Amino acid sequence: MLNLADDASINRMTQSELILNPDGSVYHLNLLPGEVAPLIILVGDPDRVGMVSKYFDEVTVCKVKREFITHSGRIGNTSLSVVSTGIGTDNIDIVINEVDALFNVDLPTRIPKQQLTQLTFIRIGTSGAIQKDIAVDSFVLGRYGLGLDAFARMGESHTDEVSKKWFEELLSFSRARSVTIEPAYMSVPDESLIAKFSDFGAHWVTVTCAGFYGLQGRSIRLKSNVERLFQTLSDFEESGIRAGNLEMETAGIYLLARMLGHRALSLNAIVANRVLGKFSSEPYVTVDRLIQQTLRNLVG
Repeated sequence: MLNLADDASINRMTQSELILNPDGSVYHLNLLPGEVAPLIILVGDPDRVGMVSKYFDEVTVCKVKREFITHSGRIGNTSLSVVSTGIGTDNIDIVINEVDALFNVDLPTRIPKQQLTQLTFIRIGTSGAIQKDIAVDSFVLGRYGLGLDAFARMGESHTDEVSKKWFEELLSFSRARSVTIEPAYMSVPDESLIAKFSDFGAHWVTVTCAGFYGLQGRSIRLKSNVERLFQTLSDFEESGIRAGNLEMETAGIYLLARMLGHRALSLNAIVANRVLGKFSSEPYVTVDRLIQQTLRNLVG
């Protein structure tokens, strides 16, 4: 059998597969190797980058292109970066693949390196609860990710035995209610990162959606047709595990990180409770508390 890893000509990517800018930087992030650390905080909102980096002892790199802003620096002796992704797993696909390429592809030749670097991705996000007992302004750790987004087209799930059983039982529960959840996938975070955040908030299944309004059951002028889906998710419980919150990135982060051999964890500030119809009166204060606690757990 031919070993593709040993054949550079087969592994070499075309210019249209891995697009580089004229200065050799990766296309969307506008970053060169060495401008991002192997510990990366992911935030959706570009304005949140500065909210994180203001707690760095030193910022050495500031790069901006489109919605992608990167600040790299250090806290004490720990090098880290914060990168804004914008909204949705389509942008997660861009950010994680391009950051991975900065470490694990020789960009001038577009050939993957033999020695790979494992990266750590920590999402600091905002989210809406679908359980009455998750308080607004609290924090949720995504113990598992349930993806209802376009990543389901990849036909991949990365699960452990607990999440695999949970997912199978969820599909059975939903079919009994004549509710369609598929296509969907499950993905899991890194266990060592969960241990690092053992003192952190409640652990729930975080549900990653493909949209914000109708695809999360919101009706503005258009009536959403997936309200029963989220009621089913809210009602379902298996082995004491429940779906707790909705957002638009976590499951994709977990899936891509696992597939590429990286570590990932998603932490969310609950700024809304969808069941109670409540929204935080001070969402930026809540997000700032989440940022500070995350950095303490990472480097404190």
